[in-house]
Amino acid sequence: MDRTRDTWPPAPSSRSYWIFQLTFWSLVLLPDFLTIGRRPSLLDFLWSVANIGLLVLATHVFHVLAKRRGWLYLPPSSMIARIAVAVVLMAAIYFAGGFPEKLFSGPERYRLFRDPAIIMGYALGTLVLSCAWAGCYLALSEAERRRGLEFQEVQARLAAREAQLRNLSAQLNPHFLFNSLNTLRELMIESPERAQLVITKLSILLRYALRTGSAEFIGLADELEAIDGYLAVEAARYEERLRVRWEIDSRARSARVPPMLLQPLVENAVKHGAACKPEGGEVTIRALTHNGQLVLEVLNSGEVKASSGSGVGLQNTRDRLQLLYGARAHFALLDTKAGCVRASVTLPFERMNGAA
Repeated sequence: MDRTRDTWPPAPSSRSYWIFQLTFWSLVLLPDFLTIGRRPSLLDFLWSVANIGLLVLATHVFHVLAKRRGWLYLPPSSMIARIAVAVVLMAAIYFAGGFPEKLFSGPERYRLFRDPAIIMGYALGTLVLSCAWAGCYLALSEAERRRGLEFQEVQARLAAREAQLRNLSAQLNPHFLFNSLNTLRELMIESPERAQLVITKLSILLRYALRTGSAEFIGLADELEAIDGYLAVEAARYEERLRVRWEIDSRARSARVPPMLLQPLVENAVKHGAACKPEGGEVTIRALTHNGQLVLEVLNSGEVKASSGSGVGLQNTRDRLQLLYGARAHFALLDTKAGCVRASVTLPFERMNGAA
């Protein structure tokens, strides 16, 4: 039974059903409205309206039974048999309701019993009308089934995307904290006093990681504040070997971005820049807006190596941008003519709620 519920259409929703009923039977009554002035009497017109009202009642009974008893979920043979019986009954009701009108007030009343073809034609017309209603009803049910399946498919895609994003975020936070704790471990041996300062900065980073763990977007200003704390931790380790330059557009600070978006780029810049050179290096962090786009860049001294763009953080950045923005976002890791490595992220500029 569960398998057939995925195959056959459900009964239409109340709103679409009544719109269909009103439209269908109004079209059936339209010729009577257009010829009301040429009818023998007003009673003749009212009889037609009453007959259609009787059919509306009959079709509604069918709709209620189909919905309550799940006729449209049955196997094809059982479903078609019930619909066929319903069609014949509706045609019989229409024929019986209209027959007195034809017999006593219709223009065919003198020829009705002399020419059986008139009766047969009238009966065939009622059957065609009932079949037309049943066909439109099933088409409406199928359209709603397809719409429901599309909605379920969209929901499934969204759920899969959210699960994947949560998985990526779960990988980023431990990776980020692991590197920070390694820095703290070395400082506790070299300089316990400075280690206390680093613990304070690290507590800020932990609070940031916990606060943004379940958030899909945060303000860029919050991300930059966390990066400043991270760089303070690294500066305590590398001292003057690590030089940082900020080039942040004030308008860009109000943008909303995925949490931990810039941090892995900055971490990668420190790792492949200042950390691997005796003389250290400079890390430049830029954020600006251009033509409705938010452009984020992290530059460091050096060149792109085979392992530079294959880390967990950078791969997660690519995956998260693809999931959240698709083709609207772009990530690149390139060498520049000035002898630097530039990691750049371009995504739609969207203000964070509440941002000025």
